[in-house]
Amino acid sequence: MSLAMMDDQFENYAEGRVVPPVEPEAIKRRRNLEQAHSSEDMRAACARDSGAVMVRYGMIQMLIHLKLLAPWQHGEELDDGVYRVAATFPMRVFSNRVYKVAGDDIFPFDPNAFVQRLVEETGISHTWDPIPTKIGEDDFVYSRVTVTYKGQEGRKPDLEREA
Repeated sequence: MSLAMMDDQFENYAEGRVVPPVEPEAIKRRRNLEQAHSSEDMRAACARDSGAVMVRYGMIQMLIHLKLLAPWQHGEELDDGVYRVAATFPMRVFSNRVYKVAGDDIFPFDPNAFVQRLVEETGISHTWDPIPTKIGEDDFVYSRVTVTYKGQEGRKPDLEREA
């Protein structure tokens, strides 16, 4: 399926703004540079890669962390099918809210559907325990990230906003 043919599928994904499709090779190049650990190469990649490439690369990293890509991972290498699926898989821009309640999405994409599509595309069978995709009833998640950027060291926190 061409990238242009995917537009309709992306426009309707989960009521949110979608992450546009990218070329599979862009994600693969990003992953290879990340593994090289060269700061000069990383700066060049960050300048060249779009936000969509970075987000889709992050999707692959999350799937590796969840141990869902084992049949397609050989050491540090991934089958090309992983990049092909990641390049066009429906994904929305994730609202990084601090507080999530029951029913909120855990991920900006469905990891189970991703693996199912990978199985269908590659013909490699895989059985996995389904990953929960929503915050459970009576559960909540609270996350807080504090980052200081150069030039903002003296900035006072907005206590009302953080409350």
